[in-house]
Amino acid sequence: MKNTEKKILEKAKIILKDLQGEFFNEKNIEKINFSAEKEITVPKNMKLALWTIVINEPIFDSTIFLCISDEDAEPLYIRSKHKTSEIIKNSDGIYIRK
Repeated sequence: MKNTEKKILEKAKIILKDLQGEFFNEKNIEKINFSAEKEITVPKNMKLALWTIVINEPIFDSTIFLCISDEDAEPLYIRSKHKTSEIIKNSDGIYIRK
């Protein structure tokens, strides 16, 4: 494990503020899980150390999963029950859905 839960939580808040804007509420973050070797398919098939942030979305009565690489503490994707979106940083340093 290269990152701490505290560091990943702070990073998750930045990412979610960028993605959700005025709808972001940090109280909706339910928990953070770490997997030393998680198999993922987005952005490509691979196994890696991964942090998963579980976010409750009360407006839509659903759960969202934000996945962040432990290697560089950068987001890989965000998954809801309807869609999985890769996350990239634009030229202004803002996280956006690809």
